[in-house]
Amino acid sequence: MVVTATRTEMSVKEAPSAVQVVDSKKLEQTQAKTLHDALKGALGVNVFNDFQGRSNVSIRGSESRHVLIMVDGKRLGGEAAYNSANAWDVDRIRMEDVERVEIIRGPAGALYGSDAMGGVINVVTKTPNKTTAVINYEHGWYENGKGAGYKSNLYLQGAEKNYTYKINAGLNNSRPYDTLNPSDKAPAGSYGDYNFYGEERPLSVNVGYTFDNGNKLGFDFSRFKEETQKKGSPNRTFMAASGAPIKPMTPYQDKIQTIWNDIKRTDYAVTYQGSDDKQDWMFRAYKSVFDKNYKNQNLTRMTMGGHHLQWKLQAPKIDTIKRTLSVIEGKDTFNLGDKNKLTAGFEYRKDESEGTRLKKASTSLSGPTAHDAFDKAAINYMAAYVQDEFRPDDKWLLIPSVRFDHSDQFSNKLTSNLAATYNAADDVRIKAVVGQGYKTPTVNDLYIFWEMYAANPGGKGQFYVGNPDLKPEKSLSYELSVEKDWGDRSTVHLGVFRSEVKDLISTYWTGKLTDDDQDLYPGVNGDQVMAYKNIPEATLQGVELYGSHRLGKNIY
Repeated sequence: MVVTATRTEMSVKEAPSAVQVVDSKKLEQTQAKTLHDALKGALGVNVFNDFQGRSNVSIRGSESRHVLIMVDGKRLGGEAAYNSANAWDVDRIRMEDVERVEIIRGPAGALYGSDAMGGVINVVTKTPNKTTAVINYEHGWYENGKGAGYKSNLYLQGAEKNYTYKINAGLNNSRPYDTLNPSDKAPAGSYGDYNFYGEERPLSVNVGYTFDNGNKLGFDFSRFKEETQKKGSPNRTFMAASGAPIKPMTPYQDKIQTIWNDIKRTDYAVTYQGSDDKQDWMFRAYKSVFDKNYKNQNLTRMTMGGHHLQWKLQAPKIDTIKRTLSVIEGKDTFNLGDKNKLTAGFEYRKDESEGTRLKKASTSLSGPTAHDAFDKAAINYMAAYVQDEFRPDDKWLLIPSVRFDHSDQFSNKLTSNLAATYNAADDVRIKAVVGQGYKTPTVNDLYIFWEMYAANPGGKGQFYVGNPDLKPEKSLSYELSVEKDWGDRSTVHLGVFRSEVKDLISTYWTGKLTDDDQDLYPGVNGDQVMAYKNIPEATLQGVELYGSHRLGKNIY
């Protein structure tokens, strides 16, 4: 059964949308420890690491920022950067407290609004039904014998009369793959830490109470703390004029950069829900606060005339980000008879960001250089949606849905979806979906003011500036599939899909350098000024073919 596709409980075979469920049995069989592990092998889902070691997730070729990742239907406050959205969360979400992972391939804007243009991944946690405890510990090491660290976790749950509770706590420690020691067998020029290393401390607590009439009240609290660092490889710069030959006594500077990356995300939620023969309703308020403190500092040493001077510790470069998501939402599903099930809901969401990476045109710098930026901004959203599950007969299931979104930064948006399942025979299903998706620019896209990469002797750096005139990205998608069963052991699925995207947000070089306007970029030299723009059109399309067969009780 899956709930993410329609916000109501429905079997995977019946749901018209392309959905997949990674259940607790498979999570246990594959020993999945993180969401990254859980998504391995999921159809149409690609999890890959970029050059910074971040785990990005792509559905049907979409960008990672177009995939909405939720836990129990709640959004997560996290990285707001254009190229970091969802990137770290794929590794931060642990599986010890997870019942199943539900995946929707394709846009789901009519139910979930912005950010679900490529698909939705909903991590559904366990519901306590008995008292039990689980302890996990694993230790890993690299092939050269150096310790890679450990991961440990304690999970407790209990159910007593009207009360339920669960506690999930972990301590993870990763060590550096350090090649600063010349005795290590590392490729030439690769001395340094390959990875961010340090400690992670996840903690989540849930307390629930069931009233005599069956209504449920739940309180959730979770906190994730991450303290990591990374030491770069030594970099040598010769102090010779451009084009001049490097002589044996040419002065040079050695530089070693160390990066500290401290993350804390805190989530609070209160949920009240109930159901009977006529309706199934839920009301929830939650907040997700993401704090990031990033610091890099250089250790430098000059060598002149063959003599080494003392190492000097330079002033650190500080980067702080705080993002807060505040959400109030509710939904109610009405059983209108054997043929109709109507779902209606609303959402209010405030997305606030502040930090050193933001600056509006009207805000002054807090110091003498362009690195001294600090600003805050917010986007408010309000939305209402309605969906009807209509069954005119035993063969047809029709699901039209529509959502209205209002934002104080962008124009109103109406998003619709029409999905259908036709049971051509007891063992043959034809499914079709026509749906819209969209994604609004983030606060970061609108107001970023940050040197992403500094200039170096080998090339120019990049300084990013936001574009407050960006338009939301929009998509129109089509998919058609046929499924056939052979008994209860075999299934084959063949589908085609196409997504037409308009106003896709992309980065580009403006053709300017920071040197061209030192009034705007004081103290920053040699950087290309990068910005964001909307690309008129883009297309994603493909074919999906998969089959499954159960050979025996334990072989599939």
